[in-house]
Amino acid sequence: MRPTDRRAGFTLIELLLVIVILGILIALTLTVGSTALSGGKSRQTQDTVRVVDSAVETYYSSVGQAPPAFVVAFTPKHQINDPLEAGDFAAYPLADAVDLTKGDPSRTVINSMGLF
Repeated sequence: MRPTDRRAGFTLIELLLVIVILGILIALTLTVGSTALSGGKSRQTQDTVRVVDSAVETYYSSVGQAPPAFVVAFTPKHQINDPLEAGDFAAYPLADAVDLTKGDPSRTVINSMGLF
C-alpha cells in the first residue's frame, strides 16, 4: 500500500477531542454568563435600595417624620380603617405591614410594593 491510498478524514480520537473542547467552552460560557446576570441583579437591587433611602431621607427632611407604614383607603361615601378588609377598590401599598409597629413609634415600616 502506498501512503497516498489512505482515505482522508478525521480519526475518532480527533472528533472526541473536538467535542470535549466544545463542551468545556460551553460550560465556561454558561458559568460566566450566570455570574454576570447575578451580579447585574445585585447591582440593580443596591441601586433600588439607594433610591428608596434617598426618598425616605427627602420625605423625612420635608415632613419631619418617617413615611407611614400604609395608606388608609378613603372613598367619599365611607372611610376604611383596616386595609386588609378594604376589598378590591382600596389601594394600599403594603398590606402585610399593617400593625407591624405594634404602637411603638421607634419601629418603622417602609412601603416596598413594586420595588423588588
